[in-house]
Amino acid sequence: MAKISYKLVFNRKKNLNKEHKALIQIEIYEAGKRKYISTHIYLYEHQWDYKKRMIRKHPNADALNFYLYEKITCLEAAELSLWRQNNDISISNILSLAERKIFEPQSFIGFAADHIKYSNIKESTKKNRLSTIKLLQLFSPHISFGGINENWLHAFENYLLQVRGLQCNTVAKHLNHIKIFINAAEKKNIWHYERSPFSCFQIRRKPVARAFLSVKELELLETWSNKHHNTKSCQFIDAFLFCCYSGLRFSDFCTLTSNNFEQECDTQWLILHTQKTSTEVRLPLHALFHGKCLRLLDKYKGQLNKFFRLGDNSNTNKLLQRTCQQIGIHKHVSFHTARHTFATLLLQQGVNISTVQKLLGHRHIQTTQIYGAVTDRTIIEDLMSAR
Repeated sequence: MAKISYKLVFNRKKNLNKEHKALIQIEIYEAGKRKYISTHIYLYEHQWDYKKRMIRKHPNADALNFYLYEKITCLEAAELSLWRQNNDISISNILSLAERKIFEPQSFIGFAADHIKYSNIKESTKKNRLSTIKLLQLFSPHISFGGINENWLHAFENYLLQVRGLQCNTVAKHLNHIKIFINAAEKKNIWHYERSPFSCFQIRRKPVARAFLSVKELELLETWSNKHHNTKSCQFIDAFLFCCYSGLRFSDFCTLTSNNFEQECDTQWLILHTQKTSTEVRLPLHALFHGKCLRLLDKYKGQLNKFFRLGDNSNTNKLLQRTCQQIGIHKHVSFHTARHTFATLLLQQGVNISTVQKLLGHRHIQTTQIYGAVTDRTIIEDLMSAR
């Protein structure tokens, strides 16, 4: 029996496409015969290591190399399966078996876990998506790609709602993660079905009222902070107030250093690239809410690094909620409420929505317009209560 070998080949035809990229193929060799299989991965020439036959200098190099390794492993597994069954081992039989069986070498959960592990996403996002994996392991630990259809999605949705007792939008988050995993499988040529199960399944969400604090409620927090200025609770209340007056997300606040602040003439700017979208945001602190951010910075002068380090978002939100209840603010308050407060109060003051969009670092004006709807509702409520 002739030995069959597999190897990765880049730019076999010595021809780059319009984007100046070339294809990676798997070469299957048997007794002078060669068959080439597309991996559907295109690279620039400098991103391929010819000696080691692997991807380098690519933002997703680890994940792509793992994917290529899995492809070859699948073919080798098909060859081994033919040998164990005493079937004819040929390139055509290996490919035939691989198309029917081997390109689904692991369960859907196994694929999803690997996709999370090798994705170029933030650790917090990985942790969030891993929560979906844990629920899948409880509901359907051996689910295959073929087992995921519209009926299965409905069953999983009901399990999350009725058995786990999750809220509608939390369920939507987990279903959206599954959609992300399936889209990734399609891109990697692992999903071999005519259509996605989500083509006939709609992820249901409920509109959420965006809580924000009024000027009076912010004054309550400021008064409390002044009375408890030497406590740990005071630090995260001040941090929350800083975000209310700057519009920063929790993740952005916690990455601040003194290098983010620049003095230009008589103006102190807070300049950063947001963690979520990498958008540059420039905030003139003296012009926002009468410079209240500057007073908070002065309060922690010489201790800014300590001020900006709050620890875990979840625990910080629990402490914030508890303190707000004690003060007399009976709303569901989290650090993201600060961002809603910033946008809503500026719009109520008559600041142009395009300016608010720029201050928030939103890429699309439609995202900022949500706060405009909140403001309209608030105006109506205020007018009705004044009757």
